[in-house]
Amino acid sequence: MKIENFISKYNIQKIKKLEQKDPQFLALKESWRKIQNKDENLFLYLTLQCALVSYQIA
Repeated sequence: MKIENFISKYNIQKIKKLEQKDPQFLALKESWRKIQNKDENLFLYLTLQCALVSYQIA
């Protein structure tokens, strides 16, 4: 799915609901926690997360 389609398909309220249960949003929240904690494997973790998100969007 292209990012433009994703943005037009969801409004802010729907996105906020998805944040609570959607695996991609939960993974991004976990990524942010790892950034804040300065995890030693952060680069690998974020690379994998970006790959997963890119795969889902494509």
